[in-house]
Amino acid sequence: MLEFRTPGFNGYAVKYSPFFDSRLCVSTGANFGLVGNGRLYILGLTANGIECEKFFETQDCIFDTAWSEAHENQLLTAGGDGSVKLFDIGVNEFPIASWQEHGKEVFSVHWNLVTKGTFLSSSWDGTIKIWAPESKTSLMTLPIHSCVYSAQFSPHQPDIVTSVSRDSHLRVYDLRTPASASNHLQLAIPIHALPHRSGIANVGRLPAAGPTECLTHDWNKYRSTVVATAGVDG
Repeated sequence: MLEFRTPGFNGYAVKYSPFFDSRLCVSTGANFGLVGNGRLYILGLTANGIECEKFFETQDCIFDTAWSEAHENQLLTAGGDGSVKLFDIGVNEFPIASWQEHGKEVFSVHWNLVTKGTFLSSSWDGTIKIWAPESKTSLMTLPIHSCVYSAQFSPHQPDIVTSVSRDSHLRVYDLRTPASASNHLQLAIPIHALPHRSGIANVGRLPAAGPTECLTHDWNKYRSTVVATAGVDG
């Protein structure tokens, strides 16, 4: 088993490059993201183990990262200061682009796997934003009205977006539909465990709990209707 240590920084996300099977990126934050800087590591898998090819320092924790699907040297970061930044491995120290529209921590970023020309971010401010690398402002905002821990484009359809949030719902958006009052929302699926029935069968079980936060989710890359979620309820 290969191992790489990040002394002084706690890891939040690790992603393989879609272009090189020996390259990884890791997003980290000092003090578990509570206070302090962040660091984005670019790692290489070599015959001598995992080696750090480069790293970028940030002023706040980095909660997530995503490789560009269009440019082999570029990748996004989700910042604790509400920023989304685009870094290029060939450029030293500073991001080549930065966006600051979210009002709270950005907790996930995801690149469109199909069209490859857009990406999204989700934030604790209760919104998802759709972006294009060449645009200085977001293309669209999806209001969730609950802290959004994870959002993704479908790997099968470039206009389908999903999210999971503090209110324990999986939401499905279709960007091809008119915005109207629903803001492209197609489904809002409650995903918390059903409460236990009362009576003898409930003896020794934990008390019934209400909705709990859902922290992450992922699409099945081979079955276009299957999504997995993971939450605080275990």
